[in-house]
Amino acid sequence: MSRPTGITILGILHLIGGAASLILATMGAAMLGVSGSMGYMGMMPAALGSIFLIIFGILAAIEFIIAGALFSGKPWGRITVIVLSIIGLMIGLVSLVGNPFSILNIMLDGFVLWYMWRPHVIAYFGISPQISTDTKKDSPLDILKERYAKGEITKEEFDKIKEDLN
Repeated sequence: MSRPTGITILGILHLIGGAASLILATMGAAMLGVSGSMGYMGMMPAALGSIFLIIFGILAAIEFIIAGALFSGKPWGRITVIVLSIIGLMIGLVSLVGNPFSILNIMLDGFVLWYMWRPHVIAYFGISPQISTDTKKDSPLDILKERYAKGEITKEEFDKIKEDLN
């Protein structure tokens, strides 16, 4: 199955987020490098640079891994996006009181959640719904015939049980 357009867009957005995090991690590394020559005064910028480097380096790796999972159709990539959207929705709802612009975040996360549950998206990730369309129960005679066909019972046993059922 071909990749849905929305999944491609989400993957690209995660790549952009990873690139932005990588830029911030690089800025942290630059702060760390520059502040090393400043002596005692450079300790605070060095500490901040280290924190930037570690946090944004990890975020960049996570973003790139999620993008790869989306592009390759890994089911855990879909689950990760759903979990992140739910977290984003909760944060948006909490911050709605002080920040009316968080409604945009809520709408975007809500749309992503809705999209990730679309049947063609679920099919792309190789998840098939466990819905049984066969609600008809086999009759005892059908079960008997199946057991005979599988070789579980002999012809004599088949005839005797069939006689008992009739």
